[in-house]
Parts: sequence; structure tokens; C-alpha cells
Amino acid sequence: MDNRKVFAEIYFYPPNKIGEFRKYNNKYIPAFKIRNDMYNSGQLLFYKKEVAIAGDKVKGEVKFLHFDLIEKYISVGKKYYFYEGPYKLGEILITKIIDN
Repeated sequence: MDNRKVFAEIYFYPPNKIGEFRKYNNKYIPAFKIRNDMYNSGQLLFYKKEVAIAGDKVKGEVKFLHFDLIEKYISVGKKYYFYEGPYKLGEILITKIIDN
């Protein structure tokens, strides 16, 4: 994983939108839709929370697996969706990017 830090507001869709009640552990690793033809795995690191549930909005970091391949598509203020297989489970809003 890349050393750059991407800070985000994370929204887990509620059960009525995804069809079931779900829990997400800290360090959850979904696939992020970067463009219509591009996905990238990333790890969600929650602040002050170990478990998020469907419907939660939390702040945290996203550690993208291959940030170097997607960096020209990632920008502050932009929203990205995350998935498990074909199921869209939530979204992130990028609030800050820091190069280490």
C-alpha cells in the first residue's frame, strides 16, 4: 500500500438501500469504483470507532492498494462508491490528501 494518506467522510448505505443489515469492522477492504471502467481495492480506517453499521456516517482514512495507478483520478471534494462484488454498499467523500 502507498504511504499517501487520503482522508474521507465514509457513508455506509442503510439496510433499506442495500437490502440487509450489515456491520463493517475497522480496516474493512472493499473495492472502490474510481471510473466506470476502473476499480481499486482500499482499506477503510475509522476514527474513534471499531465497528460501523449500515446507515452510519464516519470519518476516517482510505489506504488504496495501488494509489499510484489512480492518483490522477482522485481529488478532494470528489465522491467515490465502494462495492462488494456487484453490490454498492456506500460512498466516500475525499476531504484531504497528504503525501508522506
